[in-house]
Amino acid sequence: MDGLPGQPITYSDSVRICNNGTASHNIKLEIYSSNYYGNASTTLDYINITIWNDGNVVDFLRLDPHGDDGGARSATNFNTLAGNDSWWRVQWDILWFSNATTGDSVNIVLKITVES
Repeated sequence: MDGLPGQPITYSDSVRICNNGTASHNIKLEIYSSNYYGNASTTLDYINITIWNDGNVVDFLRLDPHGDDGGARSATNFNTLAGNDSWWRVQWDILWFSNATTGDSVNIVLKITVES
C-alpha cells in the first residue's frame, strides 16, 4: 500500500476477516514483524490498523516509530467474531512525514490467532 509524503492516506477495506462457520471464534491480530527500508524509521509517522464490525471499532494496532501518536500497539486483545458468515473489515491509515521518498518503505507481517 502506498502513501503520500505529508498526507494521510486510508485504505478502508483492504482486508476482511471472515468466519464462515456456525460457531463464534476468539480472534487476535498482531504485528508479527516490521522492517524499515531506506529512511523509513525516521520518515514514517504512523500506520494504524483498525478492525471494524458494522461501523464500530473492534480493536486496533499501531506502528509508531517515534512514539508521538499514542505509542506502538503490537497486538489486539482476543475479540469474538460471530459465526454464520460474519466478517470484520480491516482498515489501514498511513502517514509519512513530508521528507519521505519513494526509497522509504515498511514491510509488515501480521499474524492472526484463532481460538475455538
